[in-house]
Amino acid sequence: MSSGGEVVLRAVEAPLFWLGALTAAWLSVCSVCRLLSGIRVWVLGNGRLVSPARLGKWAVVTGATDGIGKAYAEELARRGFAIVLISRTQEKLDDVSKEISSKCGVETKTIAVDFSSVDIYSKIEGRTRRTGDWSFGQQRRNFLFVP
Repeated sequence: MSSGGEVVLRAVEAPLFWLGALTAAWLSVCSVCRLLSGIRVWVLGNGRLVSPARLGKWAVVTGATDGIGKAYAEELARRGFAIVLISRTQEKLDDVSKEISSKCGVETKTIAVDFSSVDIYSKIEGRTRRTGDWSFGQQRRNFLFVP
């Protein structure tokens, strides 16, 4: 019995070796590709993916008066997006709007709204309809929403 088992083991030994070698090679190639892709994004950024020509003219940024929201707004403006700034305090919004407009030369709009309120969407819709020069309600696909 043991000699029959040894024969079977010797018969499948080479194919199993090559199957393992090919699996290890495939996993290595996939890992190297992911690593190189990550390095490319880290070094070059993803500027081609996030552009007004590809996603539309307007980017909407909430919490835009400080912190990460402000950094997002500045970076999107640097990439050429017109920016809709949404936050609670109109004075801070006006300051950030002027800063981004002067630094990046893009159009900015501001909407002061508190997201802890229940009726925020009607306020945002009312503000966009009052200005009339950017149809937020009808062309949602032309907006990039950044939380």
